Amino acid sequence: MLGPRLVGGCGLVETQRREAPGAVWLETAHDGWARTFGLRHERRLYLDEAKDEVRGEDRLTALNAAKGQDRRFIPFTVRFHLHPEVSALIARDRKSVLLKPEGDEAGWWLRNDALDVALEPSFYCQDGELRRSQQIVLRGQARADAGARVRWKLSSAAAQVDPGKAQA
Repeated sequence: MLGPRLVGGCGLVETQRREAPGAVWLETAHDGWARTFGLRHERRLYLDEAKDEVRGEDRLTALNAAKGQDRRFIPFTVRFHLHPEVSALIARDRKSVLLKPEGDEAGWWLRNDALDVALEPSFYCQDGELRRSQQIVLRGQARADAGARVRWKLSSAAAQVDPGKAQA
């Protein structure tokens, strides 16, 4: 999520899985950004079988003792790497991305509340060969003393109206 590579890895990694009829959710966390930025990364994933969607939340939680005093902003990114056979279009609302796998007429919507959404080049490794692909990049800023969060949802576009008229 944050810029530089993790050095020395994480000291603490937590995972928890829960289930209910028609739903599964995962909660994960690590302290890999604690030493450099004073932040803990937490991710929640929720699979709703009835609605045919996945919802997620990425949070950066402030760990430092000076909460409320360190007002620096730390930029972060959340990346979704796509398979080469999936095309992506950002909608006019700049908050939704239409994903169209080859052969799927309707596709899927990735909606989010990030400050900025972009499509950038990526690659996909298959059988030892690299193939060009795209990635969806969600950008935001975390306050060192308060953290931040980004919420997103992936849902089928088959029964939904285009929220922002996707454009290339």
